Amino acid sequence: MFIAHYAVALAAKKAAPRVSLGTRSARAPPRPVDRAWRGDPSGPGVVESLPATLILEFGFFIAGVVLYSRATAPMDRTGRYALWALLVLLTVLYLGSLMGPPPPSETAIAIVGIAAWLFVPWAYWIDRHRRAAVA
Repeated sequence: MFIAHYAVALAAKKAAPRVSLGTRSARAPPRPVDRAWRGDPSGPGVVESLPATLILEFGFFIAGVVLYSRATAPMDRTGRYALWALLVLLTVLYLGSLMGPPPPSETAIAIVGIAAWLFVPWAYWIDRHRRAAVA
């Protein structure tokens, strides 16, 4: 579900261009999206199938990137390269979490959880270097 949170934040920029990407990435995903991954009775329980999870999460992520890229345009090099650096890092971290060993301790989980908040100011910084695309 990690990468799908960012997919929703990226895609939502099209619907609400004035709301910063940083604000969107700090917010929890909408309930229907979250239910699909947890396996609630109202959702399909995607977490039970790794192939289905990968297809859906990367599909959402790619769709979010496309929508965000079409809704915004870089104002400078920072607006271009900071976005792509964030997207590459999110992809690498996501794949690493799937293929790597489990965390060595609860402390490691806590440190990574706290460090993940660094993505929020990064997303704000990216948005300050992008503008709404001319339709």
